[in-house]
Parts: sequence; structure tokens; C-alpha cells
Amino acid sequence: MADETAINGAALREDDGSVEVFVDFDETNAKAAPSGSTMAQKIEALEQEKRQLVHENDIVRERIDKLKEEIKGLESDKAELKREVEQSGADKRALESISARAYTLETEVSRLQHDLITSVNEGEEAGREIVELRREVEGLKERASRAEVFEKERDLLLERVDEREDEVRKIRKVVEDREALVAKKELEVERVKKERDELEGLLEEAERKGREMEEKVAELRKELEAREKIICGLKERAVDLVNGSKAVVVDGEFRGDGEDKGLVGLKVQWPVVAAAAATGAAIGAGAVLCYVRCFPFLTVRRWGGDRIPLVFSATSRGGFLCSAYKVARQFSVLLFSVDD
Repeated sequence: MADETAINGAALREDDGSVEVFVDFDETNAKAAPSGSTMAQKIEALEQEKRQLVHENDIVRERIDKLKEEIKGLESDKAELKREVEQSGADKRALESISARAYTLETEVSRLQHDLITSVNEGEEAGREIVELRREVEGLKERASRAEVFEKERDLLLERVDEREDEVRKIRKVVEDREALVAKKELEVERVKKERDELEGLLEEAERKGREMEEKVAELRKELEAREKIICGLKERAVDLVNGSKAVVVDGEFRGDGEDKGLVGLKVQWPVVAAAAATGAAIGAGAVLCYVRCFPFLTVRRWGGDRIPLVFSATSRGGFLCSAYKVARQFSVLLFSVDD
């Protein structure tokens, strides 16, 4: 009785106890094609993001230098304003001294006028003192002239005092404006210092992210190289195991049929091959899981056609496990598939 059962594309014949194995090399090579282009694109995107972060760091450093220069300029303006305030105080003290002198002169003029009136009254009463009085009158006239001069000087001084008071008021207004400006500049300096501290914090965070991205890129490169080595090893084993178009396995050994160029007497270490396939699938699944955890905003697309479907996101962990299982099955089919 020749009952045939198909398992993963393999035909089992119970009448003769043999298994015929046929390998389609075109389909095998297509299924074992590496996904290096997808990984290379992701690595290139990470390197481009790193260059952008370095450029932003340079811009932040230049802005910090400019803010430091503005702070130095504001400090020099503050010192200049303080010197102007001190000069205004000296002018004020001079004006006060002039005002006191003018008050003294006014008092002396009043006293001289009183003396003049007294002298005129005494001249009418005493004739014998006329000469003396005349001399005194002349002296009084001189004093009167001096008093007029003093009055003119007083008027001039009063005018100057008024002018100085106007200047003092203007200077006070300027000083108040400058003080308000200084207060505003101090607030701006505080704001600039705070912004500088925030920018320095952002700079440190960007540098830390850059280092983390470099480490992740290095890990992905190592994983990519390991996966490529595993795939190349599997392809080499498949080529070594099958030298002709057909090969027959009997009792765990490959035997040629006389016409084909098969391998004779070579025992296939099926546990080793299965372990290698499982190890490759586990490494690939672990690399994809690590990448998804590090970058939850990305998705992995198909490797090519409908041969190895790997479509999942960071929110569908079940889909990822199913896809990893499919990867393991694809490696198994790659090693044990047959064709007519």
C-alpha cells in the first residue's frame, strides 16, 4: 500500500521507507535574503538625527556667548549711571551753598538800608555833624552802590539757582528713568541667566541622547552582522548538503542515485541544524524586540514580498510574537522544504 502524506512540502513513502528530498534553490535564496537595506536605512536616519543635534548644540553655545556679552555691556552701563548720580549730588551741594550766600547778602542789604534812613534823620538834627554825616552819606552812597551791585548779583544768583533747580529736576528725572532702566535690565539679565541655565540643561540632555543613540546604532550594527553571518552560514550549509539537483536520504544518510552528483555517506546532524535555525530565529526576534522597545514610534515593514511578513508596531506585542514565530518557521522551511 502506497499511502502518501505531505508534511511541509515533503512526501513520505511508507512502502519503501525512504524520503525523497527536493530543494528549490530559487525559492530558498529568495526566502533567505537579508534585510540589510532596512537596517541600513534606520542607521542612516539615526546618524542624521545625531548630526542635527550637534548642529543645534553649536547654535545654543553661540547664543550663550552673545548673552554673556550683553550682560557685560549692561554692567558697564550701570556703573556709568552710578557715576552720573554722584556728580548730580555734588552739583546739588554747590547750589545749596550759593543759596545760603544769597540769603546772607539780602540780610546785609536790609541792614544797610536801615542805616541809611537813620543817618538821614540824624543829619537834620545835628548840623555840627554835617561834615561827618556827609562823609558818612558818601560812605552810605558807596554802600548803596555796593548794595545795588549786590542786589544785581543776588538777582543773577537767583536766576542761576532757578536754572540749577530746573537742571536738578531734569537730572532727577533722568536718574529715575535710568534707575528704572537698570531695574528692567537687571530683570532681563536674570531672565537671560535663567534661559542660559535651561539651554545648558537642554545641551546636556541632547549630548546624553546623542551618546545613547550611538550605543544603540552600534548594537544594531552588531545584531545585523550576526544575522547576516547566520543567514550566510545556513545558505552555505544548504549548498554543501545538496550538490546536485536531487538527493535521497536513507536512515539519516544522503545517498546518490548513480546519475546525480549527491553526497554519499554524509550524516546530517539534524539536531545541530535545528538548533542553529532556532538560534538564528531567536537572535532575530530578540533584535527586533530590542529595537521596538528602544524606538516605539517606528514599525518594521515586510522584508520582501509575502515570504517573511514582519509588520508590527510598539502597541501590538502579540503581533510581534506571531511574527517571530513565523520567522522561526521560515528558517525551518528553508532547511527542510522540498520541490518536485
